[in-house]
Amino acid sequence: MKESKTEAMFAKVSEWKQSGKSVREFAASTGLTKSTFGYWVRKKREMSKKKASFVELAPSSKPMQIHDSFTETRLSDRHQASIVITFASGMTVQIYG
Repeated sequence: MKESKTEAMFAKVSEWKQSGKSVREFAASTGLTKSTFGYWVRKKREMSKKKASFVELAPSSKPMQIHDSFTETRLSDRHQASIVITFASGMTVQIYG
């Protein structure tokens, strides 16, 4: 039910964008308060930003490289990463264990 409410409110936000009305005018015409409708406008905007960020982080044509150096690590060499993950963007994640 929560999902359908979100979809319904996001549909209203899309309808508002096409209406040319102010938030206050559109909210009043749909029986919502300005603050409630404004909340949904902000929420949809935030969701759009998150989707845009996700698209930017989508994998490129370069493969991700994973190196497992755990088998090479001796007990006295605990300062070495046991797993190193290098992403196509050049970002590296090192896991110690």
